Amino acid sequence: SAHGKVRIYKIVGVSQESKEWLANPTNRDCDVVGGWFCRGQYPPALHKVLEQKQDFAQLEDFNTDRADESYQKEYFENLNNPNGRKISTVDSAERNYPKVTQKQIDDLQTKWQDTEISTALWEIINKNQVQELERLLTAKPIYAFVRSGDGRGPMWWAHEYGRHDIVMLLRDVGVSENHVDRNGMAPLKKESNKGNIGDRWEDTEVTSMLWNIINENRVEQFKEITASTPELAFVRSGDGRGPMWWA
Repeated sequence: SAHGKVRIYKIVGVSQESKEWLANPTNRDCDVVGGWFCRGQYPPALHKVLEQKQDFAQLEDFNTDRADESYQKEYFENLNNPNGRKISTVDSAERNYPKVTQKQIDDLQTKWQDTEISTALWEIINKNQVQELERLLTAKPIYAFVRSGDGRGPMWWAHEYGRHDIVMLLRDVGVSENHVDRNGMAPLKKESNKGNIGDRWEDTEVTSMLWNIINENRVEQFKEITASTPELAFVRSGDGRGPMWWA
């Protein structure tokens, strides 16, 4: 939220299949068959998201052997931050990555292949492990420019999964959002390559990302994104609304 005190989620693109799964009595976990006391369950479509969660243990909970000190410290720091949660433990202006030469980048751009490194980067971004990626790029900034066999790389995956903090981190390293993959698609321009973007009303990773940025009043981030891809200012979600409505 605006004051960093609660997390607010908006469900977009509600799945009819998931609603039907929840309504099916055979999917209820009840104490006895036909009983009224049934433990709540999430539909299978949410399992991938829930695997990334981190439960918050109470400070006085002595019945667990798992320590949450770092998570709790960050949580309470965010509560006291009137501008909402921090993007990272290291501010953009404070990041100091070793310089990657253009020759190094150009050499890597010609090597599109699936490797252990590309797989590891995909997993880090998929799990939204911002600090882990930050540590990795501090030691090996060239990894930010790695391309897998289909021509995609960290910037593509960050946009695909809506990892806004990672997008900003990759920009700090110098990763471009104008390169294209094997199908001629740039990280942010997949939608804009298909005609008039304002004519298509649909809930996508891009609309969710823009809604979050506007909801959290991240003006500078919105300026950066629309400066590189102006057409994103005109996207429309499934209900026909877009950045101007949310603003």
